[in-house]
Amino acid sequence: MSQYTKGKWKAISVPFENGQQYVICCGKTVASVKTRIGDNYLISAAVNACIAVNPDNPQAATEAIGDMYAALNLILKATQFDGYLPNARSSWKIIRDKCVKAINKADGRE
Repeated sequence: MSQYTKGKWKAISVPFENGQQYVICCGKTVASVKTRIGDNYLISAAVNACIAVNPDNPQAATEAIGDMYAALNLILKATQFDGYLPNARSSWKIIRDKCVKAINKADGRE
């Protein structure tokens, strides 16, 4: 895992020679300069969310987002039924396996 600046990232506007510039920073570390503040808010929110999921390896969390989303969708679909589900046991095993795989990926164990 590559090193990263620990702490909460934020998007801010700073004075610049031709007006305002928008940057993403963590303490005194500036990681990005963009012309649109919306880009910086999106990037800083994504970085903070990945740090919250896996503070030791936020990159692993970024790589697991798609898998986690798919696993949660399976859970949602599996819990939206009425009546008897004949293959419930095998369905839950598939769902559990996908959840475990996504969590392991987010934890950097895959």
